[in-house]
Amino acid sequence: MSELERKFAAALPGFARGHWHKLKASPIGYRLAKGFGWSFVGAVLSRILTLCSSIIVARLMGKVGVGQVGMIQSTVGMFTAFAGLGMGLTATKYVAEFRTTNPARAKSIIRLSASVCWITGLIMTLAVAVLAPVLARKTLGAPELSIELLLGSGLLLLGAVNGGQMGALAGFEAFKAIAKINLFSGLVSLPLTVAAVYFWGVPGAVCALVLNQGVACLLSHAALREEKKQLGDCPPLPLTRADYKLLWHFSLPGMLCNLIFAPANWTCNAFLVNRAGGYGELGIFNAANGWLNAVTFLPGLLAQVVLPVLSQASGEGNAQRSRKILVVATKVNALFVLPVVLVGCLASPYIMRLYGPGFQSGWSTLVLVFMTAGLVCIQGPVGNLMVASGRMWLTLGCYSIWSLSFVGLTWEWVEAGAFGMAGAKLAAQVVNGLAILAFAIWYYRTFKSEPVEAVLQKCAGEKELI
Repeated sequence: MSELERKFAAALPGFARGHWHKLKASPIGYRLAKGFGWSFVGAVLSRILTLCSSIIVARLMGKVGVGQVGMIQSTVGMFTAFAGLGMGLTATKYVAEFRTTNPARAKSIIRLSASVCWITGLIMTLAVAVLAPVLARKTLGAPELSIELLLGSGLLLLGAVNGGQMGALAGFEAFKAIAKINLFSGLVSLPLTVAAVYFWGVPGAVCALVLNQGVACLLSHAALREEKKQLGDCPPLPLTRADYKLLWHFSLPGMLCNLIFAPANWTCNAFLVNRAGGYGELGIFNAANGWLNAVTFLPGLLAQVVLPVLSQASGEGNAQRSRKILVVATKVNALFVLPVVLVGCLASPYIMRLYGPGFQSGWSTLVLVFMTAGLVCIQGPVGNLMVASGRMWLTLGCYSIWSLSFVGLTWEWVEAGAFGMAGAKLAAQVVNGLAILAFAIWYYRTFKSEPVEAVLQKCAGEKELI
């Protein structure tokens, strides 16, 4: 036990100290708690610093300037998923899987991730830089912002490289290092952004975003180089055909999984606004949907911790540990989310009243949103299991089922306004939940019904195929 942990245990009240020592005695529970703790600290501090920066910047630039910067970020963001090609998730899964069993393979995965991120990041950066005048004129409706959009294209390359490096750090379970990167980046970002906006306005704000991303990229590179020392002095294995097949079997479907949500949400929004009073109903839905993001924030952080731990257990063919991790993560999510969902449902009339008189009628929509958030959080660990076991095309299939169900049911129920759209989202989540539950049952029955040696041989065969 480190000195910091001893001080923390000594500071706990008596009734909590016993639970802390019990947690320390559980290897899986302690790994999850430690990773979650650092992720929580890093995310919260980073968000606080970002919020402070946004308030100061808004006062300096005014709402028009803030809107222009936001639109530039949104336009560049359309290309972000293509720039990284899902390599952050790929690095997390395979670094976690190989860092103890095959360090040389882990090094080759890190090298592959870096190469792909640099190549795709450069391609997307050049594409946005060349198209900046057209995008500014046609998409933004502001030809005068073409220079700012050209400057903002640098976010694509730096974001892709940083995403791959942060994914590899997560694979090492280096959540303390990730928290330090987020904190230091936020501390640098605040004065840099304020100074740039004060002297140069919107162009300064865009340049500050690029410089901040560059600082984060340098920090994650240094942290990753330090973590790679635990892999030893063995040289990385030469990249083989099997390594490049990871792009097809894992990275490509991972990228498509990230892309599938935006078109579905946009289509459903379009259905809603094209009915009578549609924009008002969409306002109610968006106000309620903000609570889904709030409820899923902490379980989302836990998911980042669970994935590398599950990936390591899956890579070792350890079904017992994998099942234990899944159960612990699901219980933690349920213990946190279910009380919040219950209280939120009961308080929904009062919550919606806070938004103003026009939102009071949307309390039933908020109830459905809270129920959807509960399902998302409870199903999350099983979704992590699908990713950790390398079934990314199957994961994409489940997300496609969700997307088609959401769009189809919204089309059928759109006359009910925001309530109908929220009901469609809840029903789509139920359908998706049944699909991933069927996968979990099949996965563990397969491991349980076969001898360990046969399962390990099957896993090795699957890895050769990819």
